[in-house]
Amino acid sequence: MRRVAFYGSRSSYSYLFDNSPSIFGVSMRQLSSSATKCIKVRESLNDTEKDIGFKNGFLDIVSLLAFVGLNSGYVVKWYNQGYGGATYDAIQPAQVNQPRIVDSGVLDINPDTGLASPYFDYSLKYLTINQMAVDFSGALTDRSSFVVAKSDDTADRVAFAMGNNFTDNPFISYWRSINGYNVAFRGDSTSIILLNGGGTDTDTKLITSQLRTGIASKLMSRDGVLADTSTANVIGNYTLNKCSIGGMFRSGLDFSFKGYIDEVIFRGEFSATDRQDIDDNITTYYGI
Repeated sequence: MRRVAFYGSRSSYSYLFDNSPSIFGVSMRQLSSSATKCIKVRESLNDTEKDIGFKNGFLDIVSLLAFVGLNSGYVVKWYNQGYGGATYDAIQPAQVNQPRIVDSGVLDINPDTGLASPYFDYSLKYLTINQMAVDFSGALTDRSSFVVAKSDDTADRVAFAMGNNFTDNPFISYWRSINGYNVAFRGDSTSIILLNGGGTDTDTKLITSQLRTGIASKLMSRDGVLADTSTANVIGNYTLNKCSIGGMFRSGLDFSFKGYIDEVIFRGEFSATDRQDIDDNITTYYGI
């Protein structure tokens, strides 16, 4: 991990969605040149809320800190920048469950990247995108997810999950330490692909997961490099009604994440070329 300290524009790596359109994407950076809102924030003193946009391709930190002042700020909504539109916004109306972005006047920063990042403290902090899960219910179609996150814990943690009330979870990005593994991608309700990364490796990671119907149809990449594939045949229908950032939401929240989640992207495609292009953009931008 290359540590950086940066708050301005990285214009050559911004506007990822202008070249690689995706149905869903939330980030502190501006993924689309047409995006105007980044997050809706609640300040803790009076519980007032305000939309915070972008400045020079990144979260408008000056406006954020001016609004929150010496109080704490919490993410009420993380705006979708993808072509799925506002129905795919990641939301959390319950105050007690909102991830933090400002701690008593101090910006939450991922220490690996030097960039502002929502902090999830594993005490039921999560966001949901219910419409996305509903739209992808039914017969399995091509899917890809890209998750940039830093885990601050050694227990099982889920950064991004798509599933339902029970155990049917076709898409999960796992951070874990069991059996010496660091991260994993669960491709369906019965199969887990584990990537051997070492139990103490807690640097910020880009985990890319791809899934489609057929033989050899699960791919997992770590930090832009293909790490594992599966030859298992993936078939079937999925009943999806839960999509979450910060844990696996079924009848309740399981495997709550502890750490920073910088970016989550979801696409309805399975392309090695597209995956590599997006991986390259993300790893270069975050210095991974």
